[in-house]
Amino acid sequence: MCLIAFAIGVHPGWPLVVLANRDEWLERPSAPAHWWTDRPECYGGRDLRASGSWMLTHTGGRLAMLTNDPRKARSPDQASRGDLVSALVADDAPLEDATARLLAGGQRFAGFQLVGFDWRDTRLPEAVWASNVDAVSPERLGPGVYTLTNAPLDTPWRKALHLGQALADGLFEAQDPPLQAWLQALATDTSPDPSEGHPHYAGSKQTGAGIPEPAGPLANPFVRSSGPDGYGTRVSTILRLDHEGRLYVDEWQWAAASTPPRWTHRRSSRFVSRRAGVPAGV
Repeated sequence: MCLIAFAIGVHPGWPLVVLANRDEWLERPSAPAHWWTDRPECYGGRDLRASGSWMLTHTGGRLAMLTNDPRKARSPDQASRGDLVSALVADDAPLEDATARLLAGGQRFAGFQLVGFDWRDTRLPEAVWASNVDAVSPERLGPGVYTLTNAPLDTPWRKALHLGQALADGLFEAQDPPLQAWLQALATDTSPDPSEGHPHYAGSKQTGAGIPEPAGPLANPFVRSSGPDGYGTRVSTILRLDHEGRLYVDEWQWAAASTPPRWTHRRSSRFVSRRAGVPAGV
């Protein structure tokens, strides 16, 4: 039950900001964010069972993120959804065309929600959303704050509204990125109050209105695992893109079954990521 909030063209200094939690079975082997040896232009975490990723950047100026959607069940002969992420960032075609090509073969995969970004122009990155459950074609996204869970974009679940609000608060009210406040929002392991106000974020699309919210621990932004073999939030990531095409990626790995949530490792990376031959902010 992964959770993502992202802002496009909202902050004057950070044209793209992403907050993300990756939830997974603790026994599933994976590697933290790193430079891939077989694809040295790619930086991100990696699923060591199927070799794909849930969130991956490319030095050519592209980012892709994915969540699973249980409304379309997985069958044993289907391909790994993590392959969609690595394929999208490596494709040289325009973002919308590359996403449409992946979506055309979407029935080979279990249900997914996919978001891709491209910053040929770092003043306002391109962004598209696609799903093999809901969308018949990739949908281009304009400036704004969005959330993605295991349902359509901007489904107004409480945990999505909570994280979207935290992201918007930091962008509208803080001069510098409030990493600690954002991390605290990602690490919220209780169900958000449904009565809390959302003055800066109310959900841009609300396309998933009516889809039942998860219950129990899955209703929380941070899913606390029940034990070393349980299911829960394993990684939190905060990613920022500046106008020069520099990416700032901070990742926290979480201890299993810890109350309150306790991170064990943190990785911070800074690198340039933009299309070759394209000046920043043109």
